Amino acid sequence: MTNLLKRRLRDGLLWAIVCCLSTAISVGWAEDFDLDLMSLEDLMEVEVFSASKKEEPLFVAPAAVYVLTSEQIQSSGATTIPDVLRGVPGVEVARIDASKWAVSVRGFNDVFADKLLVMIDGRTVYSPLFNGVIWSDNEIALQDIERIEVVRGPGGALWGANSVNGVIYIITRRAMDTKGVVITQSLGTETRARVSTTYGLKIGDWNSALRLHYASYDHAVRNGKSAADNWTTGRIGLRADRTLANGDELSVDLSTYRNESFENYRIPVLEAPFLSERNTVSHTSGSYAVIGWARTASKRSTWKVKVYYDNSFRDSGELAKSELHTWDIDLLHQWQIGEGHQFVWGAGYRQHWDEHAVRDFVYFDLPSRWYSVFNVFAQDEFALLPDRLKLTAGAKVEHSSFSDISLAPSVRLAWTPNASNTFWAAASKANRAPARGDHDLRALGTVSVFDTGARSDTVVTVLRGSSKFENEVARSVELGYRTQLGTRWRLDMAAYRTEYDGLHTNELVTPEFDQQLGRVVFPVSFANNMDATSKGFEITLDTELTSEWQLQTAYVYTDVDVRVKGSYDMGTSWEHNSPTHQAVLRSSNRYLWDLLCDLKLRYVGHIGDFRNGQYSVQADSYWGLDVRFSKSVSKSLEISLEARDLLYDRHAEFRVPITPIIESDVQRSIGLAVRWTPDSL
Repeated sequence: MTNLLKRRLRDGLLWAIVCCLSTAISVGWAEDFDLDLMSLEDLMEVEVFSASKKEEPLFVAPAAVYVLTSEQIQSSGATTIPDVLRGVPGVEVARIDASKWAVSVRGFNDVFADKLLVMIDGRTVYSPLFNGVIWSDNEIALQDIERIEVVRGPGGALWGANSVNGVIYIITRRAMDTKGVVITQSLGTETRARVSTTYGLKIGDWNSALRLHYASYDHAVRNGKSAADNWTTGRIGLRADRTLANGDELSVDLSTYRNESFENYRIPVLEAPFLSERNTVSHTSGSYAVIGWARTASKRSTWKVKVYYDNSFRDSGELAKSELHTWDIDLLHQWQIGEGHQFVWGAGYRQHWDEHAVRDFVYFDLPSRWYSVFNVFAQDEFALLPDRLKLTAGAKVEHSSFSDISLAPSVRLAWTPNASNTFWAAASKANRAPARGDHDLRALGTVSVFDTGARSDTVVTVLRGSSKFENEVARSVELGYRTQLGTRWRLDMAAYRTEYDGLHTNELVTPEFDQQLGRVVFPVSFANNMDATSKGFEITLDTELTSEWQLQTAYVYTDVDVRVKGSYDMGTSWEHNSPTHQAVLRSSNRYLWDLLCDLKLRYVGHIGDFRNGQYSVQADSYWGLDVRFSKSVSKSLEISLEARDLLYDRHAEFRVPITPIIESDVQRSIGLAVRWTPDSL
C-alpha cells in the first residue's frame, strides 16, 4: 500500500512538473493572447449575494465564500455540477455511481447529505423527504450558469433550516445576457453524448433564452466489470426577463426534465439468503415555474418577491414510486437606513404535498401528506468605523409541520484596515429540521436467522421514523482572513469549530407487529442521541505568475469527533465518513498557437467506517489528475480535449453507510467537446 501511494504521488508530481515546465517555456510566447480567465483583482471585486442576501464585494464578505465564475466553470472541463465543485475548498465531492454523488461541506458527507442547502436561482432543490439533494434531477447545462457561490459555514440566519454546514447558490445566466446561439457538444468514454443549446431571442418587450440540454452517460465499473448503471437526461427550458416602464424587473423561468437511470441495490428480503441484489430502472421527471419581481422604490429601498411551483415524479419499479409538489413564496426587502447602515428583512412560506406507493422494501405510515414551512428573518448591518469595521447581526425564526419554532441567530464582524486586507469573525447557530422521512418512513432494515439450537427464528428489523424526532442543532465559531498581495497574489484562510447537538441516531425499541409485513418485527426508531464536534481550516492561495498563467492552490483539514449516547446506533461511522485531508493545485495557461491548458491535480484522503469496535477503510485515498486543452479555431468555434482521472484505471471514492445502494468505481475517461457560437443561424 505504501509503495502504491508513493508511485501515485510520483506519477502525479511528474505530470504536474511536465505541464508546468511546458507552461513556463510557453510564457514568453504567449504575450499576444488575452487570457479568458478573470484577473485576481477583478475576481476580488466580484459581488456575491449568498453571504448576506445583498450584493457585496467578495473581498469584504464576513463569511468563508468561494466563487466559481462562468469562465472557471467552462475551463474546468466538468460535465456535471458536482464535478464543477471538486476542488472548491471545504467542499467534499465523491461519486457513488454513474448518476449519484455525495456532496457536503465540512464533514458529514453522504448520498443523503442533509446539512448542505443547495439553491438554483433562489429555488431550493433539496428533497423534503430527507433534506438532501438528488443531483441527477438537477442536471443543467453548465454553459447557462453565470456563477456558483459556495458559502462554507452555517447560513441559518439568512437561509433557514438545512444550511447547517454551508450553502451552494447557483445563479444561471439572465436572458438579456444571452445573445445569439451557443451550442456545446461533448463525446467521450464516460459522456457518450452531451448536447447543450442556448438561443437568445427577443419576444415583444421580453428578452428570452430557449435552453435545450441532453446528456447520456456511460456505465461505471464494479469489480472490473460494467456496473450497468448508465443514465440519460433531457431538459428544455425558457428564461424571460423584462424591465417595465416604471423600472420594475420581471423574470420567468420555465423548465421540464426527464431522466432514466439504471441503479444497483442490495436489499433485504424475507426468504433465504435474506439479501438480494437488484438492477432496476428508475424514471424521474418534473417541471417548475419560477416568477421573480423586483422594484427599486428609491435609492435606499428595494423589494423582491419570488414565487415558484415545482413537481417531480419518481418510479423505481418495485423499490419506490412517488410524486412531490411544492409551492413557495419569498419576500425580501433591502433598506439603506443611512450611511453605512443597511437593514435586510424578509419572510417565506413553502407548502409540500406528496404521495408514495406502498412497496415491500420501503413505505410511509401516511402514504399521502401535506406539510409546510414558514419563516421570517431580519439582518442589520452597520459600520462601526466607516469603510473599515462593520458589524452584521441577524436571526431567522422558522416553523415547520415536523418541528416547533426554532431560532437561528448570527453575529458577524468584518475589519478592513486597508484595501488589501480583511479580517472577519462569526458566531452563529443553525438547525437541521426534521424531514418527512424522519417522521413517517418505514423501511425493511435487516433480515437474519437466530438459531438457539432448539429452534430457528427469522429476525426482522424495520427502520421507523418517529414523531418525537427533533431539530438537530449546530453552534459554530469562525475566523477568516483575506489579503491581496500586490496584483498577483491572493490568500484566503478560514478556521472553524462547530458543536452539534441532537444528531440523528437509530435506537432499538420494543418489538411490535407490522401490518405491512404481517409479522412481529424489531423496530429501529429514529432519535436524537448523538453529539459531535467538527473543527478544521481551509487555505487558498491564488497567483498570476504572468498575465497568461494562473495558479490556484488549496488545502483543507477536517476533523469530526462523534459522541453517541444511544444503545444501538452505528453513529460513529460519521466520524470517518469525510476525508481528513484534501488538497488541490490548478494551473491555467495560454500556450503556443493560442492553446489554453487547464490542469487540476487533487488529493483526497481516505474515508472509513467504525463498527463493532473496529475501524476499516472504505475508500482509499487517491490522487486525481484532470487535463483540458482548448483551442479557439475562430471567433465562433472552440474545440477542447479533456482527460479526467488519468492516474488510475479505476478507483472507489465513497462507500455509503447503512443504505442499500451498491457503489461503483470511477474510471479514467477522455472526451472531446465543441463549442459553437455562430453569428446567426
